[in-house]
Amino acid sequence: MGYTNYWYQFDSFNDKEWGKIKLVASELVKDIGITGRDGSLMSAPVINNEEIVFNGVGDSSCEPFILSRNLDKNDRLFDETKGKFNFCKTLKMYYDEHVWKMLCAAKNSAPGKINIESD
Repeated sequence: MGYTNYWYQFDSFNDKEWGKIKLVASELVKDIGITGRDGSLMSAPVINNEEIVFNGVGDSSCEPFILSRNLDKNDRLFDETKGKFNFCKTLKMYYDEHVWKMLCAAKNSAPGKINIESD
């Protein structure tokens, strides 16, 4: 059991919303405590038109944060009333603050398209 951030996405992000979200991500991943999916210094964060992916570094990494632009409403984790369930367990490591900032940026950039929670 560990500290986890949760979100429910209701719809895809449009160009304007995704642009704002990517702008925040671009600033956050400049931090030397942030790396790519696997937490190694050899992997780079991903910020593109489909997704944003990052993790902490080495022993300060856990699960990667993955935010997808597009929502597949046929996904088995999508529920019409709750949205698509997603989570990122961070164990409150250093990059947890970055995960929460990304989720807040998504919520502020696209009101009504995402609900966020944490332990």
